[in-house]
Amino acid sequence: METNTPSTQKFPQMSPQERAQALGGVPLSQRLKPDLSAAVPSRFVTLEEAKAYGESWCYDPSLGECRYHHLAARRTANTQICSDCQRVAKGLDPIYGRSVINKHYDAPRRAAKDPSAAAAPSPAKPELAKKDRDIVTALAETRDFDKAAERVGCTRGQLDAQLAVSEPLRKVVDELVDRLAISRTRPANGSEWTSAKEEQLTKAFINSGLLVDARRECGVTASDFFEHMESSPTFRSMIDAARPKARDVLLDLATRAAAVGDVNLLKHLEKDAEADPIASMSVDQLNAELRRLIEELDKTGVIPHTISYRRLSTGEIISAADLREYETTHSRSAPASDANLDLVST
Repeated sequence: METNTPSTQKFPQMSPQERAQALGGVPLSQRLKPDLSAAVPSRFVTLEEAKAYGESWCYDPSLGECRYHHLAARRTANTQICSDCQRVAKGLDPIYGRSVINKHYDAPRRAAKDPSAAAAPSPAKPELAKKDRDIVTALAETRDFDKAAERVGCTRGQLDAQLAVSEPLRKVVDELVDRLAISRTRPANGSEWTSAKEEQLTKAFINSGLLVDARRECGVTASDFFEHMESSPTFRSMIDAARPKARDVLLDLATRAAAVGDVNLLKHLEKDAEADPIASMSVDQLNAELRRLIEELDKTGVIPHTISYRRLSTGEIISAADLREYETTHSRSAPASDANLDLVST
């Protein structure tokens, strides 16, 4: 069977025999139309194409699987009807494929038409959770672990963690990897760092506001990122310089989310901004901050550099630098114990 790809032809006129031959030798029904319930066509037959030729069956991938997980032909008049479900109800084997997941249905649960026939057994309990089934489907379609993780909305690390804790998922994925020859390793060039890549990641950090989103966009793992941060002071300074800008972007996103009722991120950012930075400072940082504050106060003139005194009896102003000489000169005119009694600081 050729690769199933959607048809792009303009539906040219052809006889029923030519039409059946074009679909890979599909037999004709009693209405002289290709019977897709009896044979699998060599390519997809969209619903639009089948209706253009007045056919009863279509094989359209956009319709997805039926409720019993058959990927088979559907009725053009009622796309809920699946050809393989009808075959199973008649006691025949299905001829189309099934989903790579959800193989727990052996037959439709609908009762057989023959009253004397035994009822179909109840389906077994599914082994995989819905999220695990989504992972398997994404992996089967993309054949890449990183792309599969992105499709289901998680990181590669989270996908690996899910494989570690879910034995049923791990068994299905191992079987799928062996059957489709899927590589578990990451691309070799993922750890190569260039100045362009550093600049790209820095800009992505500013635009998204989160390092995890920036690393995912640039295809960089957390371990590679932190390893490069330790080995490259230049890159570390680029990221540190981008943090305030990224925080402003994240604050804008939080404000927009708060406008529609989600205030969790905004509260978190405000709480983080209210944290006391002094609590995390070292002694050297505290001394440097104290010197800076003293210098700022000194520029305003609040801190005096000279001290003077005024003698109450005469109103004479005496500088602190000249106070010792003044006391020596006037010591005879006043008792020694009261030498500075009438001096008032100004």
